[in-house]
Amino acid sequence: MYRHDRTGRRLCLERLPCRKHRPRCLRLEMLHLMIILNPVISITGFSSFFAHMPYSEGFCHPFRASGTLPGRNHQLLNSPAQENGLSPRPIPYPGNAHNRFQFVPINTMFRRSLVILFLLPLLLQAQQGKPFKIIGTSRQYENQELIVVVGTYPPSFNGCTLSSKDIDSGYNPRTRVENGRFELHGTISYPHPLSVSYYDPKANRGYTSRFYFIDGGPVQINVGDLATEKTLGPRIHTRPNDEYAQLKKLYSVAVDTITGEIIDMPAKQSLMRSYVAAHPDSYVAMWDLLFDLAHARDERVKKSILATAQLLSPAVKETRTCQALIDALNKELALTTGQKFPELQLNPHLSLAGVAKENKYTLIEFWFSHCPPCIDQIPKLKNIHTAYRKKGLGIIGVSVDRQEDEADWKKIIRRFRIEWPQYLDTNGEEARRLYINSFPSSFLLDRDGIIVAKDLSPEELTVFLEKNLDQ
Repeated sequence: MYRHDRTGRRLCLERLPCRKHRPRCLRLEMLHLMIILNPVISITGFSSFFAHMPYSEGFCHPFRASGTLPGRNHQLLNSPAQENGLSPRPIPYPGNAHNRFQFVPINTMFRRSLVILFLLPLLLQAQQGKPFKIIGTSRQYENQELIVVVGTYPPSFNGCTLSSKDIDSGYNPRTRVENGRFELHGTISYPHPLSVSYYDPKANRGYTSRFYFIDGGPVQINVGDLATEKTLGPRIHTRPNDEYAQLKKLYSVAVDTITGEIIDMPAKQSLMRSYVAAHPDSYVAMWDLLFDLAHARDERVKKSILATAQLLSPAVKETRTCQALIDALNKELALTTGQKFPELQLNPHLSLAGVAKENKYTLIEFWFSHCPPCIDQIPKLKNIHTAYRKKGLGIIGVSVDRQEDEADWKKIIRRFRIEWPQYLDTNGEEARRLYINSFPSSFLLDRDGIIVAKDLSPEELTVFLEKNLDQ
């Protein structure tokens, strides 16, 4: 009786050499063990480990390169390599220089089985992530909700789970402060940044703390008035946080010393590329590239970020965060100037192609009701719309508000008396499909729906229209 393992090698389950050891044969025991462990083996990715294990009595492994079994003139069934026209090659095995069947004593096989069973919980835990617990205190926000983000937004970029006893945080990680305390817990697969935000409904403003990295275990933080206090307590001296402190020193020449904002993104990306080339296993560098993407407006900068991300090691690139980063960059670069803007799946009566043909230029503006920069530029866009709509300018507004904020979205429209068409992209699903994650974001299209400019400020838009609509 024969079978093949996952690499295409033929395994002999019942051969003459095995029969003389039949009293001590572990065929059934090993079959039962592998059947029981098969789901676990698949999850943990250790199938290759079992495929390369030496087989005990009853699991004879042919190592002969000629393709025949020893002692019998039987041709091996074709392996995938042979079917592709490749010659099979001998499989090295210590102590088996003559490429013969190797038998493992029962006691050795039993000890290995016990070791495997002992390690399985550890292997499963490594795959599922390390548990962590956030223990927070706050006098400032008693009986109010805080947004605790482990990783970044949207959650599809994160390799962790996060929940609290109060609110399921799958989409919006909120927790309520009770008696000056709050707790959240979850699992984490690799270092993630932790930050805390508070939204003030009266001022229509949000405030966010600085972040630091966590990598499993208990974490204690204290949240003060986030409008003035940006730290969450003493800095945690862990390896990721120490690395991030050194990384910030490296590119400090590209950062404004007063505001902390990046003032020379190309210079920073040049430094980041050198750093990643020297430290390809850095999860901290991966997160820093993701933060740069959130602020990158120039297409050349985005291409530079993508090139740097490709230098990361396979282990880092296989993470959910890095895969989402690379995917986002590829999709954002597809929305570059000269490319046709895709149709929006918002309303059966909305046709971007039809709207674009009605105007010389059409501005698509992505925003939401609780975005202060979005709200601040509405009066400026109103002035631009009034001045240039008769000359051929059209505007389409797309809000990414959550379903529960739909009333706030309508309130903003009434408050500013916005005259151009407005559409609701509930929960930002369409924006996420296009990887539009920063707001406001705008695209200026010509009559054919081709992108001619992106993310122009109201002042830059005025200059462009003044130059091109008078022609």
